[in-house]
Amino acid sequence: MSNSDISLVLPTITVVVPVKNEEAHIDQCLQSLISQDYPRDKVIIVVVDNGSTDNTRDIVRRYRDRVVLLEKKDGTIASLRNYGARYQDSELIAFLDGDCVAPVNWLSIGYKILMEDDEIACVGFKSSKPYEEASWVAKVWHEMSSSSKYSGTRTVPWLSSFNLILKRHLFDTVGGFDEQLMTCEDYDLGTRLSQRYKVIFSDILCVAHLGVVDGVYEFFMKELWRGKNNFTSFLKEKFTIGAFLGVVVPLWQVMTILLFIINIFLKIIPSWGAFFLMCLA
Repeated sequence: MSNSDISLVLPTITVVVPVKNEEAHIDQCLQSLISQDYPRDKVIIVVVDNGSTDNTRDIVRRYRDRVVLLEKKDGTIASLRNYGARYQDSELIAFLDGDCVAPVNWLSIGYKILMEDDEIACVGFKSSKPYEEASWVAKVWHEMSSSSKYSGTRTVPWLSSFNLILKRHLFDTVGGFDEQLMTCEDYDLGTRLSQRYKVIFSDILCVAHLGVVDGVYEFFMKELWRGKNNFTSFLKEKFTIGAFLGVVVPLWQVMTILLFIINIFLKIIPSWGAFFLMCLA
């Protein structure tokens, strides 16, 4: 079968990239998408901008022959993803964050895994390890991430949405992302999908996540922001697993980093560590 014949039978894919102030990474992200080995005429790339104030939109416009730029201000990340997914009625939907770089075979390998079983709803891939020169915070963050828990190709309860490829009809069947959730929208979607279908993780390839938290202050401020917003939403809404985790997960991550720092402190300066423990007693 020729390449043109293969292209005729392959499903169409809408790749949705939600962004806000991603000028540092969006060029690399889009370069990785236009370089995919999946047939060009079967892929549409949709960037959804949430009110960027830097040069993000100008950079995206350089790719106007391959990329559609939409704007949706003041929405949750879930609402941006849903908005982009509705742009075209493709057979598959792929989500890639604006600070991520996908390998050239991301879409083609994702498609092959999805087609292995009618019950497979989505597939996501492992996050690549931080560079050697990355901070210890970035390395710890990577080890704490959901994409570092598993190995091989296997069924999992949920997947992070920084890189995710889905069958549209199953995505629509469960109602897409819950746009009311500030965070943990990927956990919520994965939970609803895995109750009825298969959610697949694979480390066959890795997606680079460039915009990881790199400093202690940045980490704390980000997690405090997440926790504060999620707690406010949790008080207003009825109890759900997704809303509950939106409060608990940031707190757990902050405590993990704190314990890590305290552990280093106790090892480096034993006498001061003992004094610190006495003060806590």
